[in-house]
Amino acid sequence: MVRKILLLLFFLLLVLLLPGCSSTHVNDKNSSEAKGGASFQIPATDLTAITLDTIEVTDPSLISLLSAELAKAVPSKEAPGNAHPETLALTVNGREESYQIYIADLDTAAPAALKSEEGWYQIPAEFINLLHSLDEYPNYSAVVEEKDKELLAKYGLTPAFLINQLQVKLPVDLLHRAGEYPTTLYWAYNNELSKAINLNLEKALDQQVDVRLYKIVELLPDYLSPRCHTGRAVIVHYADEIVGAWLDAGRHDGFACSLDGKTLEEVTNKSWDQWIVSHIDYDDPLEKELALKSPEEIIQTYYEAINNKDDRRAYACLSRKYLSSYLFSNMDNYYLMNPGYEINDGVGNITSASVVKIEPYSLDSEQSEELLFYQVTVDLEVKEPITFESGRQTRFIYLKQESPSTGWRILSIGTGP
Repeated sequence: MVRKILLLLFFLLLVLLLPGCSSTHVNDKNSSEAKGGASFQIPATDLTAITLDTIEVTDPSLISLLSAELAKAVPSKEAPGNAHPETLALTVNGREESYQIYIADLDTAAPAALKSEEGWYQIPAEFINLLHSLDEYPNYSAVVEEKDKELLAKYGLTPAFLINQLQVKLPVDLLHRAGEYPTTLYWAYNNELSKAINLNLEKALDQQVDVRLYKIVELLPDYLSPRCHTGRAVIVHYADEIVGAWLDAGRHDGFACSLDGKTLEEVTNKSWDQWIVSHIDYDDPLEKELALKSPEEIIQTYYEAINNKDDRRAYACLSRKYLSSYLFSNMDNYYLMNPGYEINDGVGNITSASVVKIEPYSLDSEQSEELLFYQVTVDLEVKEPITFESGRQTRFIYLKQESPSTGWRILSIGTGP
């Protein structure tokens, strides 16, 4: 089935120049004309539409960005491996011409290939990234704050369009209390990425801030594969200045890197486990209580809390690494994070829970003093059989010491070892 995206931009693939049109080679140094073949050319004014899906783009700045990526096309011998063809329809002065564009798996950030009568041309992955972004964010805005554009340009980044503009109240501090939804961890983590470029959210804590979420043209660094195509820039304004900025990866696993491509570990010189200890409220009463429990007691407490509908107590038994997954899993990509646990509330779907048996389980390849494994038999009743039905279940539970002061927490719960 032909997918269609209507994009108004200045582009045309022709063997001969149309009368009255000025044009340039896409890449003079590598063009096929330089090698004795036909050239890939971009007439300045003739293209009126490109069709690959049912979205229309008329903003001149976005048209210019798409044109710039196409201008990087170079001759190629063939389509990339594992590519699939789609029809690319070009409307030129009212005349429509169709071409095949071959797109590899989006997650690989591989370039696409366009097939014409003259042969193959390799199209940058960024061009396909933009096309898919228009499909992902049909309600985008072409308005880009000049100050934001200038900041991103300092780091070689280009905002394609505004995904959303949000008014957000920052937390009072950057400490996480046991069982709370991990909003503070979101801001604490990304404040580290902001500090990498000499910005700091702390001056705006407990204040309302203006957050702009942009889709960027460029791909995320390779080490973030397979999420390279998902890159978004988050820029936080407060009192007429930018106080925070970073790159995120959107739905499912949003934490990414600083604007200059650094990870949390590179910015702080700490692993997650070393970093998180500075963002725990050790004076929280529930934190103190759980810190005294053995690993088996944490498992028992978790299921007792679920059975008693004490959601905060149940979530407090989970490690903060585990809790952070709730921020982005199945997230609406027009936002920074999920609003709360309810979006992925497996705990709330359980109507009753009782532990039958807890047994140590050995995984020699992963065993360590800080990591313990248990095979747990539980009786669970659920409202809806979303991922499992009511009845006796076996769960394999990993526990880790989050810090010497907080004791054991559940790192993961699975149906197999």
